[in-house]
Amino acid sequence: TTSQDPAEQEKQRQKLYQYYAQICSMQSKFPISASSSDVKMSFKWKDAFKPSKSLTQHSLAYERAAMLFNIGAVYTLHGLNADTSNGGYTKNAAKLFMYAAGVYTHLRNNVATRVGGALTSDLSQEGLQMIIELMQAQAQALYYQKCVETPAARLTKGNEKKKNILCSKLAQKAVELYTLAREQLETPTLKAIVNKAWNEHITYQIHVFMAMSQYKQSEVDHEVAEETAEGYGLELGRLAYAESQCMQALTLATSLKMSEQKESASSLLAKISSRYRERKA
Repeated sequence: TTSQDPAEQEKQRQKLYQYYAQICSMQSKFPISASSSDVKMSFKWKDAFKPSKSLTQHSLAYERAAMLFNIGAVYTLHGLNADTSNGGYTKNAAKLFMYAAGVYTHLRNNVATRVGGALTSDLSQEGLQMIIELMQAQAQALYYQKCVETPAARLTKGNEKKKNILCSKLAQKAVELYTLAREQLETPTLKAIVNKAWNEHITYQIHVFMAMSQYKQSEVDHEVAEETAEGYGLELGRLAYAESQCMQALTLATSLKMSEQKESASSLLAKISSRYRERKA
């Protein structure tokens, strides 16, 4: 279980950090391995991507890597369970996702590579890279949400055009990060192990954020067209593409019976289609 209280969440993370510090200290003091002359102690962990699969090693390096993975997972869980009623929700949740990405990056670069023997897929370079990009994408999605919610008066000194440009860029960056995460899922190391639902949910996000990016950029194009009396075709092209991407997201959510995502995609599609009809009239 996890609390929405930031102080309680911090206490939970500190307990894990304390154990992690003890493991690091023990590594230099106790010769733990499968060798008959060393201290024998086994560490068993399940694969986060395929819980039915587990791996046991007589290695503190393995235990250290697994515990660091869990610390990243707790940051992720706390980001997902951040208090939405708090005015600083998007900022706080995005920060937690970025902390998770930082933990996984350290694990990938400095810890997992030092573990000898076999590794579960969640500790593979491809698995960790996928999670890093997914955490960054989740944070980016929240940055976009914050941009949309913040009045132009506060965000861009009242300049709506600049706000729309910023929102479009943030949404496009989310698309790029989700796409990178999906590419990792297609690697041989992960494709046969990770449940296809991961790929499907990420694909849904790619369609949605591409639609939002194009929609916001179409608003910029419209303002430019109004100023220069040309470029309306570009605006209509973006709206058509946004509508197409949103339809794909809705189709995916409907086929997978993702009710919340279906509702969100339906609402976005209605907004985009209404604007498209308005501009074509």
